[in-house]
Amino acid sequence: MRIKLEPEYKKSTIEIEFFQNEEKNIWVHWETGWRWGVFYAEPSDEQMEELNLHNSEFDRTGEYEEFEVSALDEFEMDHTWDGCWSDIRVFGVDLTDEQQEEIKEEIESSEDWWLWLETNGYVVQDCETYIVGKIDIEPSKE
Repeated sequence: MRIKLEPEYKKSTIEIEFFQNEEKNIWVHWETGWRWGVFYAEPSDEQMEELNLHNSEFDRTGEYEEFEVSALDEFEMDHTWDGCWSDIRVFGVDLTDEQQEEIKEEIESSEDWWLWLETNGYVVQDCETYIVGKIDIEPSKE
């Protein structure tokens, strides 16, 4: 069954893009927090149980836990809007904390972070999308 997923609360959608420079063995994770997002999926029975358990745990504890909606079968992002924040994390086996911070500052000070990454040999490897807190789940009308 195809379902529509939305966060129940604003500022609860997170997207993380993973970039790698294979030559230097450096990873950059670009996280964007969105005010809202709408997604579709066709989860397996097991995945639907996980979604329901996630919501039950929120109802029980009130704790805002992440749920990776992009891991659901046939996941599609319909739209997100109003990016509220972004964060950059730099990882490298041979990098010192200072070197990681230097790369982060270079990216942050560039006019176009995507172009900076592309120009400096970073390639998109993956993207994950999370909803934090309770998830509104309804059958898709599409």
